[in-house]
Amino acid sequence: MCVSLLIFAVFLCAVSGCSRSGDFGAFVVGEVAKHGGHAVTNAALPALHARWKIKSDTNGFQASVTGAPFASIDAVMQQAFGTPKISEAADMDGQPHRVWGATDIGAAIQLVGRPDGADSRANELG
Repeated sequence: MCVSLLIFAVFLCAVSGCSRSGDFGAFVVGEVAKHGGHAVTNAALPALHARWKIKSDTNGFQASVTGAPFASIDAVMQQAFGTPKISEAADMDGQPHRVWGATDIGAAIQLVGRPDGADSRANELG
């Protein structure tokens, strides 16, 4: 019975994405590194306490972040990955949007603001 529940829990996590909380800055730098990217600095990032759901596969990941404002998430992302190649104050949906280029950091990263946080997506180069 316990094995069945564990298998079911793992299946739910894989299908719907896993919920996590803690230091999002440390998490995103580590997750980008798992997918072939790298930060532009080795300096310690300020802690960014938030909650997020993640879906990932061999090509990249998507994280939906809550519990921290877009401005804080953006500041940590820029400290970790440098100045984005594209930075829009408002996209067609009226949300802030940033894109970091794969040629600079080894993975393409998008950050899109939401009223309650942000969505981040990273994909491997090639």
